[in-house]
Amino acid sequence: MMSRQVTIVGAAGIPCGRVQTAPGLDLQVLEHEVLAACVLEAVGQAGVSKESIDAMVLCHPRPYTQQLYFGTFMANYLRLPSNGVVMEVVGNGMTGGLAFDQAAQMIETGRADVALALG
Repeated sequence: MMSRQVTIVGAAGIPCGRVQTAPGLDLQVLEHEVLAACVLEAVGQAGVSKESIDAMVLCHPRPYTQQLYFGTFMANYLRLPSNGVVMEVVGNGMTGGLAFDQAAQMIETGRADVALALG
C-alpha cells in the first residue's frame, strides 16, 4: 500500500467562547458562516485552489445544529467540486482529532492530495 507524508499547509480557528447568536434575534450567526470563514482563511494560507481539494472530513455537528447533512451542505456552500470523500465523523470527546486523522489518512493512502479537516 502506498504511504505518503502528510503536511499541514494551512490552519484557522476562532477563539473559544460563544460565537453564535441566540435563536430569535434579528441578526443570526450560523455554523456554516463561522466555518466558511475558517476554511477560506486556511485555504488562503495554504495557497491551494478549491479545485485541488479532494476530501472534506468534518466533525459531526452538535444536536442543536439545524442544518441536516452538514458536511454535504458545506461542500455545496463553499462550491467545492470534490470528487472525493465528504464525511462527518464522531469520536465522543475526540471528534476533532478523529477528523484530522481521517483527513491525514486520505492523503497518506493516496486517496487525496489535499484534504480539509473541519470542525
